[in-house]
Amino acid sequence: MIIFSLYALLVWCGAYHWRRSWRGFCAAFGGAVFVLPAIDPLVYVAWLLAGERPTWLFAFFYAYAGALVLVGLMLASLPRREEVHPCDSCGYELAGIDVRVCPECGGRFTRRARSAGHRASAPRPAPPR
Repeated sequence: MIIFSLYALLVWCGAYHWRRSWRGFCAAFGGAVFVLPAIDPLVYVAWLLAGERPTWLFAFFYAYAGALVLVGLMLASLPRREEVHPCDSCGYELAGIDVRVCPECGGRFTRRARSAGHRASAPRPAPPR
């Protein structure tokens, strides 16, 4: 049973690591794709060992595959952290500001402050003083 837990952890770590990208969703669905073909051979081995067909094992594996996908999709859908760009002189958060002057203290900064996923086309010049 530890193998199933480790496999689920591996799938969910991949979905979380690549969240909000196609790789995260592929990790979530790929986890079930590799489990579903293994159901029949494992149930057949259990059938040979027990002497009767264990229908509860089918329910376990399908529930396991469903949980892999659902939790993986939830983790792959989580938002990424927003980038934080504080001003070098006063510490004012500059996320989403496209100008190169801090609105709080008026100091210039070198790196562009952007919110996650936002890209400005060209830098704007600083307003005259």
